[in-house]
Amino acid sequence: MAIYVYEGINTQGQRKKGTIRAHSQINAHELIKKKKIKPLVVNEQAESLANREINLFNKVSTKLLVGYLQQFAILISSGVSVLQSSEMLASQEKNKVFKKKLVKIADGIEKGRSLSDNYEEMPEVFPPMLTAVIQASEKAGTLEPTLKQMADYYERVQKSKSSLATAMIYPLMMILFALGVAVFLLVSIVPMFVQMFEDLESPLPGITKACMWLSNFLTGSGLSLLIGCIMVGLGFRVLKSRSNQVKRWLDTTKLKLPILGELNLKGELSIGLSTMSSLLASSVPVVEALEMSQKAVSNMIIKELFNRGRLKIEEGGKLSEVFSDRLVPQMMTSMILVGENTGRLDAMLVKLAAIYEAEVSELTTRLKTVLEPLIIVVICLIVGVIVMAIMLPMFAMFGAVQG
Repeated sequence: MAIYVYEGINTQGQRKKGTIRAHSQINAHELIKKKKIKPLVVNEQAESLANREINLFNKVSTKLLVGYLQQFAILISSGVSVLQSSEMLASQEKNKVFKKKLVKIADGIEKGRSLSDNYEEMPEVFPPMLTAVIQASEKAGTLEPTLKQMADYYERVQKSKSSLATAMIYPLMMILFALGVAVFLLVSIVPMFVQMFEDLESPLPGITKACMWLSNFLTGSGLSLLIGCIMVGLGFRVLKSRSNQVKRWLDTTKLKLPILGELNLKGELSIGLSTMSSLLASSVPVVEALEMSQKAVSNMIIKELFNRGRLKIEEGGKLSEVFSDRLVPQMMTSMILVGENTGRLDAMLVKLAAIYEAEVSELTTRLKTVLEPLIIVVICLIVGVIVMAIMLPMFAMFGAVQG
């Protein structure tokens, strides 16, 4: 939830100022109106340490949320009331944090509050998007199919995020493993032969000198180098979190990387389109669906794309006009245009999301297939170079002894 600062007029004509937590600008206006205040100015406020909600120990995994939604849908479809379903789910939940929340929801429903109102008070457990969709389904009387749909949605998004994270992290892990092997050999094995090589009167090969220098450097200054790398990494992370320019540059670079750039783009688009299609299918207005889809993706460039779409729709334009950006694959632009012309935009978005999910999965598998033998070859080369650096002087020494 974001924090919004508002100014408005109450029913007595008095000007009122305050802050409110809401899922979106639209949601903030609705919540302010519930306080019987006519909003005049509503602006989102950046969160700071002073006003940030701390929910470190209140988080619930997506896997738990998916299971909960699936069971809820089954109970509702079996004719069990929302209250009874909530009580049954609370009683059987084993996770203590989640159980506490579900008990609170059951109590709230018993007191006459709607399911979405209860969800709204627990954004750390029930995402704002879920709350908005449930709220729309309660008005339309379609709670059961909506619960099933949202369970499928969160399952798909979790799968997409896992595939994307694996694709982005896997190459780095493999490279770090190769570097780890090199450092281990240079720090543990090479020093055993350094003294012997230094006692040799004959000149050492260049490869041996290089390995000895690296070994001495890592042995003497390795800890300082490690601390320095950690400090640089932390500094860059802080800079990234505080500077939009740095984050923008980093997100732009991610999209330009060979193979990984395509993976990142299609993974982010898959999450954004899947979110938007689920919201549209649940009768959420297009503008609000685009706003929530923007928050679902993490890449700033893709966020801006969805935001431009929201502004275009507000101006009375078409989504396809924004999604004709050179960043977006041509197929996506064409399918969105067809969806708009036929009035089946949500169905087209579902198909697009499924296509990109499949492509991300395929590219991830292909990346693993290419990288694994490549990293093995790199490790073999590293080991081979270090062994050669050790063996060449020893061969020279044995030749001198025999001669």
